[in-house]
Amino acid sequence: MKIRMISVLLGAIGVLLCLQSASGGRAANNEMDRTNSPGSTGTCGIYCHGSAGLYPNTQLNVVIEDANGSVVTAYVPGQVYTLEFEVTSDGSPFGYGMQAVILDSLNMNTGDMLAVSTSETQLTRISNGREFIEHQGISNTGIFRTTWMAPPVGTGAVTIYGMGMAVNGSGTTQGDDFAAAIPVVLLESITNHTQNLQVDQSLYDVFPNPNQGAFYIKATKMEQDCFIQVFNLAGQIIYQESVTLAKNEAHQIKLNENIPGVYWVKIEQGASTQGYPIRVY
Repeated sequence: MKIRMISVLLGAIGVLLCLQSASGGRAANNEMDRTNSPGSTGTCGIYCHGSAGLYPNTQLNVVIEDANGSVVTAYVPGQVYTLEFEVTSDGSPFGYGMQAVILDSLNMNTGDMLAVSTSETQLTRISNGREFIEHQGISNTGIFRTTWMAPPVGTGAVTIYGMGMAVNGSGTTQGDDFAAAIPVVLLESITNHTQNLQVDQSLYDVFPNPNQGAFYIKATKMEQDCFIQVFNLAGQIIYQESVTLAKNEAHQIKLNENIPGVYWVKIEQGASTQGYPIRVY
């Protein structure tokens, strides 16, 4: 009998702690990741909010804007963007909450969230290095906004994961609705130096790829007088030379800048310009 009473008491304490901490942000209070991202523990509905309330069609929408207010689907490394998360639902909820994180291809935190510009919003970093934008109290508008500095060159595509919820404000764990956002992928932008290059593997062979900063270029059809340039994704030229490529003879390129990441090899021959992406590891 005592064991049963202790179990009930512990369960009650757990529910109380959950109620006290959920509205203050799951990461801020308990270092919990409820974004449904890889490595998270799913969404908050598993623990504190039942998804059977009066607010169906709950959604978390994500918009990314550059410094000019234009909506973007790719980032330029090192630039600052505004991330806006809006929770919507059917019905008339008391308010809204959310949590979101931005991860790279290795599911590590990427970029830096800088400052929030909406009420009931906070930035929280937990012990595993992940940084979140999340609610701090119940939002009446459902809009949560922060600035974000994009990660360095070579990071590649990043993904925004998040979840939003519409709540009834009753102080219990029931009657609310929640939904995970469809992951939003931001590509790493390639500057005008490389974005219009054509890739024709029948003219040149660039290998090995990936490499450690040393690779070969081989003309596969005929001898070619070429001008070779290598760009990083910031559009900076890190290598260039003029060379005659004999047919099927491998010409070695050694980069002085061999920071891991993606680079573009630009090969000009007469009026023809070809581009080849390579990855340095």
